[in-house]
Amino acid sequence: MVDSPQFRNMLEAIEGFNLKALDPSGAIRPVLMDSRSGLLTSGPLFDTGLIELNTGNGAYTADDAFGGKGRLNVPPVGTITQVLFYDLDDEGIPLDVVLFESDFTATADDAAFAVSDDDAKKCIGVVSISSFLNCGTFQIGQSFPTLSYSVLSGVIFYQCIIRGAPTVAAGSEPYLRFWVQ
Repeated sequence: MVDSPQFRNMLEAIEGFNLKALDPSGAIRPVLMDSRSGLLTSGPLFDTGLIELNTGNGAYTADDAFGGKGRLNVPPVGTITQVLFYDLDDEGIPLDVVLFESDFTATADDAAFAVSDDDAKKCIGVVSISSFLNCGTFQIGQSFPTLSYSVLSGVIFYQCIIRGAPTVAAGSEPYLRFWVQ
């Protein structure tokens, strides 16, 4: 990145304006400018809202599938910019979210995570969540993966893998939330 007083002044002057630029496909899209980093990002931001993981209640073993198969309806081309894990059971155990470009045969909840070789080839990335904010009676894990994807169907499938041994109490089921640009 160019770092000069003139460049920083230009960034500060245009930050917050309704800017448009060409994306890689040649389409004109809105962009956001951050004067601290000089980062241009395309918008708008898409928020999936809270997604329950549908875990069972009880004890898990490290490296188990944590919940069943999930499905995200997303723009066909984008970048996953942030993922939150709402740990309402207050354990703060690391979690991986494995993302697939098309449907796959999921591992049963609370069983050792394993997918077939054919399904493994559909993987488009893994989001690891390992740092947590302790909020007293629950914890929030967060990741900023900047994971770009292209899925013409507009659907990303996923399944989580828990990396420790939590016990999920009834009424404390976990949630995920994704932001995509």
